[in-house]
Amino acid sequence: MRTNTQISLSTCIVFIIVGIIMLAASVLFFTTTKAKIEKSVEVTATVTNIETKHEIRKGKSRTKHVAYVDFEYDGHEYENYRLNFYSASMHEGKDITLNIYENPNGNTEVISSSNTNTLCGVFALFGIVFVIAGGVTTKNYLSNKNNGGY
Repeated sequence: MRTNTQISLSTCIVFIIVGIIMLAASVLFFTTTKAKIEKSVEVTATVTNIETKHEIRKGKSRTKHVAYVDFEYDGHEYENYRLNFYSASMHEGKDITLNIYENPNGNTEVISSSNTNTLCGVFALFGIVFVIAGGVTTKNYLSNKNNGGY
């Protein structure tokens, strides 16, 4: 049978492990995307349309934006190309820079370096918070245990 002290220590360890996994995922995603960006071609695209959808899920209102752009790459014109990312700085008629990456399978990917940096930063921040929370809790647990508190 587990006691409260075992659950507390287990929780500390889980927080540290989750934090380390989040940090590792952030670094892996960042380095993979950075390698793609280094091999990509920059193109200028014009935002042609931004769809705004309002959804209600579980009683909460949510707004989702989908941006469409026109650009030229490798002699081909792409019109109303749907992006898999959106930034609040996008406006219809605005020129933006896209990174076009051709993967080894011959498929083309549109990459946004700014969105990648934001996503990696968020994952890294949460990872650090989890590691610190787990570490502080572990320190307090061990300190209380040594002082006869547990």
